[in-house]
Amino acid sequence: MKIIPSQDFDDSRRFSGSAPAEDRRISGERIITTLLIGRVVTEYGDTICRIRNVSNGGAKLETPLPLYPDRPIYFEMRGHPPMAATVRWANEQGVGISFDEPLDHRQLLNPPLPSRGWYARMPRLDVASLALARHGALAETVCVADINPRGARILIGEAMPPWREVTLELPQLPPRRSLLCWRREVEMGIYFPEPIPFGSLSRWLTDQELRFSALG
Repeated sequence: MKIIPSQDFDDSRRFSGSAPAEDRRISGERIITTLLIGRVVTEYGDTICRIRNVSNGGAKLETPLPLYPDRPIYFEMRGHPPMAATVRWANEQGVGISFDEPLDHRQLLNPPLPSRGWYARMPRLDVASLALARHGALAETVCVADINPRGARILIGEAMPPWREVTLELPQLPPRRSLLCWRREVEMGIYFPEPIPFGSLSRWLTDQELRFSALG
């Protein structure tokens, strides 16, 4: 899903809607969760978001995508499928959303326990970006297929050596040390010991030419 760059929108329409009183709560007990990363999906595309707080009825988000009051979105947290929600207010400090169906915030903040090799991870976003995977003086051209601040899935050639650690070089992002998690015939999963900062990755994801550079 491609994203229309945010500069194509009139932000004067974005910063509207009335934020509720009492710390702009949507409803229910509010839990502060400044370190959680999620995903928002709108009619214009998807990107990562920083979850400032969450309750049974809604959440406060920080996202580079322009969101407007009364517009429907989908909201995704680690270990959970996308949830239908509606934007209630938006300003320079963030975006308030309400869930279409009330949820138990305790379940949202505690993803399912690992089972049969599967574990809950923060949402990945589809991309198609050419990159270099370096190992010492050697380098291979790869295509990043999805990404989040902590890791990525990359498409590789069958002849790529069985490296267990590489430095991933994506356009307009600093080189990132990456450890092998798994490998199949033409793809591999990598983990970033040092996560990509939220601001850097969110800006990168909203640039269509960078995010989908492999599509030409």
